[in-house]
Amino acid sequence: MVNEELTAEEWKRRYERERDKCARLRGLIERYEAELARWRHGQLFCALVTLPSNRQHPSIDDCLE
Repeated sequence: MVNEELTAEEWKRRYERERDKCARLRGLIERYEAELARWRHGQLFCALVTLPSNRQHPSIDDCLE
């Protein structure tokens, strides 16, 4: 995108899209960090959570029973 001239409205849309994408990724990272912290503190994870993607995953409550 060399020498591309954008209007203020186009810049705003691009900025908002990028901001939303970063927010989603930040949330994903926070969830993964929380899971990693639980794992490092010794919480056991259910083997059912690692089922192949073509099968329906159980809820986390099913694993804690």
